[in-house]
Amino acid sequence: MDNRKKYVINKLREYGIIDREIAGIKFKISIINDRMTKIRTSKFGESTGNNCEYMLEKLMDDKVKLETNLQYKYLQRDNIHEALKLLNREEEELLKGIYCSRKSMTEICNRLQYSRSQIHRKREKALEKLSKLVI
Repeated sequence: MDNRKKYVINKLREYGIIDREIAGIKFKISIINDRMTKIRTSKFGESTGNNCEYMLEKLMDDKVKLETNLQYKYLQRDNIHEALKLLNREEEELLKGIYCSRKSMTEICNRLQYSRSQIHRKREKALEKLSKLVI
């Protein structure tokens, strides 16, 4: 298998987990927002101003890093999604099933109603086609 196909396969596998990563990042951002709100509204904050300012700065820094990472994840997901849209529906479903959803070959054969050898040929053709596109 050539390097471009390996690269495509790795990107497809990443695509399968990106939505979970995005959800995790959003959750962490919401926790930071809650903590920031508590610090700003607490009476504790009034008595220890410098400490609260430091905590708020740290939380803001963490939030900025997470938001940057979130934007990167969105770009990754969108790039792969756009490349997959260039395939026909069957090719897209086949590659997503194998590499993103990690379905068994039997499940894919049953879903698409092809034999194993047909699925292998179609997979190779779709990977070849996708590897010629930029992901």
